Amino acid sequence: MKSLFIAALVLCGSFAYATPNVGDMASYDVTISNGTTVVNQNVMRKLIAYDAVAKAYASQTTIKPTTGEARVSTVAVTEDSILGDAFMTNIIPKCVSDMDGVVESVTTGKGTMQACKLTVANANATGFQWVGAVPFGVIKTDVTMTASKNHLVVKLVDYTFGK
Repeated sequence: MKSLFIAALVLCGSFAYATPNVGDMASYDVTISNGTTVVNQNVMRKLIAYDAVAKAYASQTTIKPTTGEARVSTVAVTEDSILGDAFMTNIIPKCVSDMDGVVESVTTGKGTMQACKLTVANANATGFQWVGAVPFGVIKTDVTMTASKNHLVVKLVDYTFGK
C-alpha cells in the first residue's frame, strides 16, 4: 500500500495553475482499494515558499489517514516542472482537439466545474484523469495500478489560489 501513497501524490501533483503562486492549495479525498482492503485518506498539497535563486517552490504535502497521525513532507519543486497559465487556461478549449480528451462537468467539494477527461494508459496505471483550472490541475483521478491491481480514486474537495 505504500506504493499507492506515492502514486496518489504523483497523480495529485501533476499540474499547477496561475503561474503558480505561494499559497496555492488543493485538498483531495483519496481511496485506495485492492478488493479486500480499503484505505481512505485526505491529501493536501500547498506551495509554502518560493526561492527566486533556485527558481523552485517548497511544496508541502500532508497525508491524513482516517485513523492515525498525519504525515507532512516538504520537497522542492522547480518552476519549470509546474504547468503555468498558458496551458491551464487553454485546457478546456484544447481538450478534444489537442489532447484527445472529452470535456465533462465534474462535481467537487467546491461545486461543479468543467474538466478535461483524459485516458491514462501507461506502464504504471490505466483509467482516467480529469484536469482543469484548479491549483495543481487535478480534479479527479480513477485508475487501476498495473502491477498491484490496486484501485485509486482521487477527488478534489477544496482548493485555494495563492497570491
